[in-house]
Amino acid sequence: MSRKYQSLSELLSWRPPHIPDIISNGVLSAGSRLVIFGDPKSWKSFEALHLTFCLASGLDWYGFKTSKCIVYSLQSELTKYHSWQRTMQYCEGLLKSTGDRDKAYPSSSVYFRTDNYLHLDSSFGLNNVKNDLIALRAAHPDEFIVLILDPLYLLMGGRISDEYDIKKFLVNMNILTTEYNLSLIILHHTRKSHIDASGHLVKLGAEEATGNRYLSNWCDTMIQLTLLNPYGAKNKVRMDFVLSRHAKDVLPRLDIRWDRKMLQPSVVGQELHDSEDVTIREYDEEVH
Repeated sequence: MSRKYQSLSELLSWRPPHIPDIISNGVLSAGSRLVIFGDPKSWKSFEALHLTFCLASGLDWYGFKTSKCIVYSLQSELTKYHSWQRTMQYCEGLLKSTGDRDKAYPSSSVYFRTDNYLHLDSSFGLNNVKNDLIALRAAHPDEFIVLILDPLYLLMGGRISDEYDIKKFLVNMNILTTEYNLSLIILHHTRKSHIDASGHLVKLGAEEATGNRYLSNWCDTMIQLTLLNPYGAKNKVRMDFVLSRHAKDVLPRLDIRWDRKMLQPSVVGQELHDSEDVTIREYDEEVH
């Protein structure tokens, strides 16, 4: 039986393979995990759709560079009709904004599946998705694959807050990322808001996400989306990088406005914090 361990000299002489960024600045690299979470109606699924096309076409994502890759998006909340309708509207808007049909319709790079009954914390669900990934890997043997899961709570049969159930799901996700050399993006929801004794809203960063803290311990990057104008047009969202384990620099807080007709986002404000000073750039002062 061959040994599994290495001596110190063997470890130090090992040369790791090049691990490229899928999204620059360490936001998402090959084999890593990104969780995007927020309240209902905070444009999470639209953000997942936008990110799908940025990755499939190699377009910049809010100033971050992306590596063109294969994207497999598994949607468990919408019906197939509504997923089709939303995607069609987005593609038409992207074509109008870029004038590039290949970028608006990257048919050989993006794949969609709508399934309202699949649970990935079960062997059946895991093997079901494995079959899709086997087919995708055979069709694209030398390209990076990103799997987008939307949303987490419908893709689990167990309880998100239960330690055993969430660990089972996370182990299955580790199996997928390892066996098929893919990166993972998960859409998730925030927990119920808590108010302290002074009447102030309690903010817990990455632990604002619903469920067990194992999720935030497991992933590499967490992004929180917060609706800025809930009593107005409901189309401005704040994007906070509340966890960025592999970021090479300080990541900015972004304010994003969504065009409801074209379903295209644009950055209207940016705020950058670091430990020594604060730099603020505002593109649009009005957030109502």
